[in-house]
Parts: sequence; structure tokens; C-alpha cells
Amino acid sequence: MARRSPPNRRDSAAWTAALRYEAYQTIANGPDRGRRKLELIARAVVLRAMDGDLHAAALIADRLEGKAVARLQVDDGGAAAGFATILEAVNLERRRRAEALDVELPAITACLPQVDGLADGLEETAADERL
Repeated sequence: MARRSPPNRRDSAAWTAALRYEAYQTIANGPDRGRRKLELIARAVVLRAMDGDLHAAALIADRLEGKAVARLQVDDGGAAAGFATILEAVNLERRRRAEALDVELPAITACLPQVDGLADGLEETAADERL
């Protein structure tokens, strides 16, 4: 059996172009004659959200409001201390995601760049600056 090559940018662009073409086609017959397919899809998503479908409601909110951005709150203890806090938060998030994936932590962190050492050095630098 021949192996299929992974999709490339050209395949992705062709898929996007085909979806765009079909979505903007107008309905030729029936009660929705003259309307674009995309309008009917949008109506269906709104109706599902109104019926309580949280996924549809989230899709609408993401499109209209933009996706929520995760924010880190950093104290004003200096640039080095702030950077150390960010690194600590990144490491904590990596551990949380590894646990959520039910993957052993050494297995997942072995393929990620280690930033723990940087945070340790910066904490010492921040402590020296405070003196």
C-alpha cells in the first residue's frame, strides 16, 4: 500500500478555496432561493445556540468578541523577578498539561526546552538587586 504524503500548504489552500466557493454559492430553488449557503449555515448555528448548544454559543462568541486571552499577573518586583515569575507559571502549566494528558512528566519535558535553570538564576539576580 502506497504511503500518502502529508498535506502541504497548497492542499490546504485548495481546501479553503473549495469551501469558500461552496459557502458563497446561492441556493437555486426552494424557499431560500437567492440566499447564500453561508447565510443558512450561520442561521443554523444561531438557532442551535438559542436551543442551548454551548459549543455553538462559544463559536458565535469567539467570532464576534474574539477568543479570550489567558493573562498572567506579574508583580512589580523588577524585570528579572517578573521574568522568573513568568517562567515559573510556564513550567507549572507544562506540568498541568502533562498530567491532564496522563503522560509521565519526564517523557514530555524531555522534548521541551528546559527553563527551570533560567528561573533559578534570575531569582538570585533579583535577590541581589534588592540588597
